[in-house]
Amino acid sequence: MDEEEQQYLLSCVFFLTLRKRIMKNLLAMTTALVAMSTAVFAQDSAPTVAITGGVGIEVTEQKDGDFGAKTELSLGASIAGNASASIDLLSTDEGALSIDGWSLGMAMGAGTVSIGDQGDIFPGAGLEVVGDDTLADPADNDSVRFASSDLSLHLGFTDVTDDVTDLSNVQIGYAMEVAGASVNPVIDYNLDSEDTTFGVAGGYTLGDVALGGVMTYGDDIAYEASIAMNGMTAFTNGDENDALQNIGIGWKKDVNGLTLFAEGAYNIDNEDIKPAVGASFSF
Repeated sequence: MDEEEQQYLLSCVFFLTLRKRIMKNLLAMTTALVAMSTAVFAQDSAPTVAITGGVGIEVTEQKDGDFGAKTELSLGASIAGNASASIDLLSTDEGALSIDGWSLGMAMGAGTVSIGDQGDIFPGAGLEVVGDDTLADPADNDSVRFASSDLSLHLGFTDVTDDVTDLSNVQIGYAMEVAGASVNPVIDYNLDSEDTTFGVAGGYTLGDVALGGVMTYGDDIAYEASIAMNGMTAFTNGDENDALQNIGIGWKKDVNGLTLFAEGAYNIDNEDIKPAVGASFSF
């Protein structure tokens, strides 16, 4: 057995052991989290609530060749401090407002613990609309998350409304700096399929030039690399079977609080062009 196989076997054993412990203690941990967060909120008689919102429109080419507009209205409220809470509401194409995300958490020493629909910690890429075509994308459900300045543990539920002891996946991420470059490796273990997915994101800034890249390894090795300067970003992506699948470029600029963008991608294999333009205002 070579060193790579040994490391893989050890990671599987670790996550299987972790799963057994989590299943036994997660219900008690979640109940304690809610109780402790409620107690911390009660200590502050006048918490400060931050209200945020935004209006945006995106115009993209549809399958029939016509260009359609997608509109979004977002509203959010958050409370920060020793205890924290947030809720995000979203209306798409003038539809009814629905919950787009929520979290409830508290500080624990130098770190935080939170529960909610808060995304995951697996790296992604792409511009506003185009890009992020080839990377692995593990399950992203409601979760419990423990985070410090450099280490994060993400425990994703299968369906929190049905069974708070049924976990779908576990993610562990670490943020570090290597020779002036930011490096963020993450490992995802799916408790149902027993699949392990690796990801790493990196970035390096040299003057006005920002270099970035994401690589994932699940069913295959995939990547997306980008370079940005003065509001312009160019990217390319592919995988181990087709190293150069898409190339793209985008422009983004803030004008008196209004964020404008224009971008496009070209698929080298089928020669499709995907353009997009948009504008948004946030408060």
